[in-house]
Amino acid sequence: MALIRQSTPKDAIVTFVKGEGAFLKFWALPITAVDTLKALENHLTKTGGDLANSSGFLNCNQVPVGYTCAVFSKCRRAWVRARVLNVLSFSELTVQLIDYGNEERVTIDELRKLDANLCQTKGQAVECILADVRPAFEEWSADAVRFCESQLLYQTVSCFVVSHYAEVPVVRIAKKGEKEPFVQRLINSGLAYIKPEAPPQQQLVRPALNYKMNILDRNTTHLVKVAYSDNPYKFYVQLAAAEVELNKLMDEIRAYISTESFVPVNAPQLDTPCLAVFSGNHVFCRASIKSVTQNQFSVFFVDYGYCEAKLYKELRAIPNRYLQLPAQAICCSLPKEDVSVEEFHRIINCGLLECHVIGHNGPTNNMTHIVRLAPHSQPSLMQRHFPPMMPQVLTYQHQKLNVNTTYDVTVSYTNDITEFYCQLAQFKEQLDNMSNVLNSGCELEPLSLVDCVPNLPVCVKFSEDLAWYRAQIVKVNHEHDIEVFFVDYGNYDNATLRDVRRMKPDLMVLPIQAYKCCLYGVELPSDSNQKDSMFDMFEELTAAQNLVAHVHSVTDDQCYALTLQDRSSSTSINEKLIPKVSTIPSVPVSDIEQLYITYFNSPSSFFAQFEKLSLKKLEEMQIEINEL
Repeated sequence: MALIRQSTPKDAIVTFVKGEGAFLKFWALPITAVDTLKALENHLTKTGGDLANSSGFLNCNQVPVGYTCAVFSKCRRAWVRARVLNVLSFSELTVQLIDYGNEERVTIDELRKLDANLCQTKGQAVECILADVRPAFEEWSADAVRFCESQLLYQTVSCFVVSHYAEVPVVRIAKKGEKEPFVQRLINSGLAYIKPEAPPQQQLVRPALNYKMNILDRNTTHLVKVAYSDNPYKFYVQLAAAEVELNKLMDEIRAYISTESFVPVNAPQLDTPCLAVFSGNHVFCRASIKSVTQNQFSVFFVDYGYCEAKLYKELRAIPNRYLQLPAQAICCSLPKEDVSVEEFHRIINCGLLECHVIGHNGPTNNMTHIVRLAPHSQPSLMQRHFPPMMPQVLTYQHQKLNVNTTYDVTVSYTNDITEFYCQLAQFKEQLDNMSNVLNSGCELEPLSLVDCVPNLPVCVKFSEDLAWYRAQIVKVNHEHDIEVFFVDYGNYDNATLRDVRRMKPDLMVLPIQAYKCCLYGVELPSDSNQKDSMFDMFEELTAAQNLVAHVHSVTDDQCYALTLQDRSSSTSINEKLIPKVSTIPSVPVSDIEQLYITYFNSPSSFFAQFEKLSLKKLEEMQIEINEL
């Protein structure tokens, strides 16, 4: 194990350790935050009596996920600051002590409101991920967590940030006064092993694909941003319409960098795709090798139009899945002597531009678009520097349901028994109140078409009842056809731009209420008539009914497999819907058969039963149906 050689470690006190799948997480209190925490503890100790005697909350409907409050901690035996992680029932919930990292299960009686200034002060404990090692098995064992607790809890350690996973620092730690990383103790105890530098199955990976090119048609106009400019006759633009996709790709690459071992580029040649670090901010971006001189490689960042010189050791192989999105840097040129250099720089500094394509130069794999640029009337979606980071936009909160837990629900929308949506009864009052706010003269800001991007939270007028609901944009075809998903009910609709409005932050507090579900242990019959009958029966049994749902499991597509039951019935809806499929025997062809006519429409259309077939099975099935 290599010794720590970084010269600027940060000292911190470990306050909590937790295994989370393949991650060993710990919460660290920086030494610089100790005085702040002591001041918070002293204040809460002095006001503890007032908190205990103050009015609390009636039920969990009043404390949404993410709410910051005061709670009496059982492990610390004191009032502390906490954040709601999950609502378990009408009166129970899980909270995290934001100054220590611990998680506790508490009742609603143990929560109190906090002063606004205490809510605004950020949590003092920093969430971290242990670097360099993987668990001995698929997940970190309880023994490994206990070992870390015995070695680290409330000990001062030196922390070295080596990377990030999302926004969580991945940290190498050493106990105070020790040069060797702490993970060596885990390895020596057989609880972990060193994260391999290059797994055998990943070695010498060379993508079989290359980047696709973005070619804009002649006589078309696009909204763009200038990513890089040499001069008016060679500059690169990015399509504003692809901004969300590019940001998502950059996020995936960042996550890959923080969790996977890198593989060097095998036999690099001209135009070989790779990952390379942009020297401006040390972010890995998609690139392509453009020239080779001894050990120097000139790489072109295909999404930004920028070139840099790199050493071989600075290049990494790129997985094929990151080659699917076309290269986003589109090479352009203004017509000769179209504008002066000064005018060109004035235009490209306007942000979002209208780019009209008037022609092309060069072959397909090295094409230059001849364009005219004009400032766009709408403001830019975001201002950013190369390379872009994810925009700070509103996102809905998602609250997960717990497996092997029972909830009171109502079915809000049904596609079929393999996909329907449920709402939790405990949040009905909050949902009704929000609906009243939306439809009682609430001023909602209109959106422009360029603002409408997939996954954007919005308020939408439903075409059937003309009421406003919370929704999320799925796809934008044009201003008269915007597909949206109603996040609190589970249904889709196509809206016009005038019926789509900007979401207000105060309407985002309540987690989305539509939970995608399916019936546990019930399969759709292949027969279309039986399928329709089952659907009709399911709607009849669930429409406007208060039901009890038991969560058995979560499918790969995040669908909750449920058993549903009406409180007034001892038989579950699942059992009532299991099809009783009977096989009808074929009748041998003969000249004469005895028939019993059951329904007559016309001489060319009537229904009959063959007398030679036993009616016993039919009678038994009819009795079973009548008992449902």
